[in-house]
Amino acid sequence: MKTTYKNRIIMLSDMHYTTQENYAELKQLYPEAKASVAAGDTLGHSQQGKIKCILDDINDFTANEPIDAILVLGDLSIDDYSYRNLPENYCEKFKKDCMSHWTYPTYVIPGNHDSYPNDMWKNVFGYDRQYSFKLKDTAFIMLDTFNDCPAQNASGSAYTGVDLEFLKKELGKYPTEQIFLCSHYFMVSKFPDELIELLNSNNRIICLFDGHTNKNSVFTGLEKVKQPKINIGGYGYQGEKREDGKWYFDRYDDDWAWGYEVLEWNDTEAHVYHVKPARRYVGFNGVFEHPYTIENELTITF
Repeated sequence: MKTTYKNRIIMLSDMHYTTQENYAELKQLYPEAKASVAAGDTLGHSQQGKIKCILDDINDFTANEPIDAILVLGDLSIDDYSYRNLPENYCEKFKKDCMSHWTYPTYVIPGNHDSYPNDMWKNVFGYDRQYSFKLKDTAFIMLDTFNDCPAQNASGSAYTGVDLEFLKKELGKYPTEQIFLCSHYFMVSKFPDELIELLNSNNRIICLFDGHTNKNSVFTGLEKVKQPKINIGGYGYQGEKREDGKWYFDRYDDDWAWGYEVLEWNDTEAHVYHVKPARRYVGFNGVFEHPYTIENELTITF
């Protein structure tokens, strides 16, 4: 008998929305601006085309399955504020061009490339860079692990880790709820002992979700923490440094094919899986037709 789940959300990450103009083209228009090497077409899709892919993917899924919310786990942009000095705020543009089409509650946290100070972030999204919310009888704590803003270079904000005092305060708001922790990235190897003890002693913290790597993965039985860590993949790309010493972001690899994470749960278990919709990609290494696939399914019993 198929398990019935009463709650379901979609999670996205690493859209890396930016200018259609490349570095040289943007310099001609805005001499002080510095476009990312990954600006312009990505694997055969324009920047607006990538937004259409995301919207189509969500629409296709929700045509068959109801969802309660959408979570966006960072790197909406490659703004690297204020290092790149772009003519537009692409976090705000992602909200307008993509999020405005969704009728579902949407919750966003910044990634390393969304390096806007908290007041600027709040002006766009209406809430702080980190916060928590309750969805029915379940809590989500949205943690900012890249709060060294503004950016000083093309890598955006530096990794600052989990704000332990904030986490403890938010956990205190949900004394009976099941809890999911989300960030743009959890570097488990740098978790302090106090955080490890907190996670391992709290049976209501079910799972950790993050993005950042652009590749979906499931980590269970981690050496330090008992909870699974799910990397939700994204809509990014694989970068590589070639013989000329420059970085390129135009190699296609099945592991980096675009997709989203689905989390569904009831009173006794959670079910997680990654969806990669069928899509055509054009990389410097060829043209590829990726089939519809579901990867890395995991069931977690409470």
